[in-house]
Amino acid sequence: MKQRFLCLLLFLVLAGIYIWTNEKITFYLLMTMVIVVIFAVASSFFAARFLSIEVRTMSQSQGEVNGAVEINLHNKCIFPIFCCDLSLRVMNLLTDSQVDIRRSYMIGPFGRETDKIMLETMFCGKVETDVIKAELRDPFSLVKKRCKAVSKGHFYIYPKDMDIISDDTLKQRTHSSKMENYLGRKGNDPTEILDIRDYQRGDSVKMIHWKLSAKWKKKMVRELDMPSNQDTLLVFGIHGEPTGYLINTMAEYVLSLSKNLLLEDIHHDAVLLDKDGRLLRLYSVDGEETFGSFEKRFLEGSLSLTAEDINAYMTRHESVWRYSTIIYVSDEQPQELEDTESVIYMDFLQTA
Repeated sequence: MKQRFLCLLLFLVLAGIYIWTNEKITFYLLMTMVIVVIFAVASSFFAARFLSIEVRTMSQSQGEVNGAVEINLHNKCIFPIFCCDLSLRVMNLLTDSQVDIRRSYMIGPFGRETDKIMLETMFCGKVETDVIKAELRDPFSLVKKRCKAVSKGHFYIYPKDMDIISDDTLKQRTHSSKMENYLGRKGNDPTEILDIRDYQRGDSVKMIHWKLSAKWKKKMVRELDMPSNQDTLLVFGIHGEPTGYLINTMAEYVLSLSKNLLLEDIHHDAVLLDKDGRLLRLYSVDGEETFGSFEKRFLEGSLSLTAEDINAYMTRHESVWRYSTIIYVSDEQPQELEDTESVIYMDFLQTA
């Protein structure tokens, strides 16, 4: 806006001098300014079609630096780029936190420009970058032209490891759980329908409930009760407001606990719910590969981490009766599970 005002002011001044003096030199100055403005506007307009912008997000390991955003610009035409404005948003998908970055670049004909921005974050999670705006403008800000920008890559900030399962009571209770304690419990019939949910890619066609699908005008599938491969269930939720600090602390605690259980040869199931509180995935953590999949999916976010949804899921699927041991990680002990012997409550804030 400031450049536009100065350009208009300069034009009016030169036009006024020309009218006042009626001299050739003032006319030439006025025409020169008009030609420069037209060239600058046309240059920005045409260069936008030939400008390549790639934003790459990558991990780093330099002290406190977690990652970096590398911006590569390539002007593939003869017209110069006077100003390229970029607006980026770096997002942590687990904590839903973000930071905006703004940069401006000047690139000559057939020129290249590379900029590397180091990132630091105190929260674990999956980090990726989104391009909010990429546009070219002339030096006088008379015309702005949007251009294409490609965003690639991401990196994971893994939580710090914590030694949690050092309590002998916890080890004894989880090791003493046997599959025979599970079998025969209510709800452990593999043919029993426990829930009806929306069809997801990868579901078996045999599980489609055709009558309900026709009634609700969308594919619905039966969710059958399959006997658990594990005796221990790991669930977690936040009773308070899910701030970045609480989510990060719980992630460090839960993932460390899962890893510690695995090191103690205690295989377990872990529940991940989507934003609507529905089952997203039930991970059977029984090795490094399954733990790695569980850890990455956790850090990718888009999960429901509220205790209310976890309690609703456990009630709906009668988890208290289907597992010999349930490890419930939260910031506040759930009242409805206080007197249940199979539930081990663990407060992740005690280690914060």
